[in-house]
Amino acid sequence: MGLRQVRLEKRMTQKELADAIGVDHTVVSKYEKGLVAPPYNRLKAMAEVLGVNIEDLTDAQDSGRIEEDMGSPIDEDKRRQPESEMRRCLITYSKGICDLCGKPAPFRTEDGMPYLEFHYIKWLSKGGSLTFDNIAVLCPNCHTRVHMLRLDEDEQYLRDVARNRALKDGQ
Repeated sequence: MGLRQVRLEKRMTQKELADAIGVDHTVVSKYEKGLVAPPYNRLKAMAEVLGVNIEDLTDAQDSGRIEEDMGSPIDEDKRRQPESEMRRCLITYSKGICDLCGKPAPFRTEDGMPYLEFHYIKWLSKGGSLTFDNIAVLCPNCHTRVHMLRLDEDEQYLRDVARNRALKDGQ
């Protein structure tokens, strides 16, 4: 079935599910879009809240349409194509180092790329852009830290890092 389909069948919003498992609604959104894989403990918590087996949440995602936080449907392939190209470019440029903690990515993906996550400094759902000066590459720990703690100094530091990277790249 997939997380999104199960959640909709249970008539829960992303925010309601997120509140029930103790995360920000954007985390649930990323899980549904396939941008971030939920760790086992969160999968287990979501399955309990939704009253289903974990396997029901991990099956293939819904059709090629996803819903942004504001509710407007977009074509997943159109969104992911430039994003995946940017991801490769930024991760290569960063040499696999997290923009916040400065440590190497915790592991490599099947294709050999260091695993780092995109963080949109100004979220796309809030009008942010898919540009180098609006994206930081973070290890999973730092990405969670940024979303959970929302520290002004982290936000400013990442803004400066992204801006400097864009200026060096000539964007």
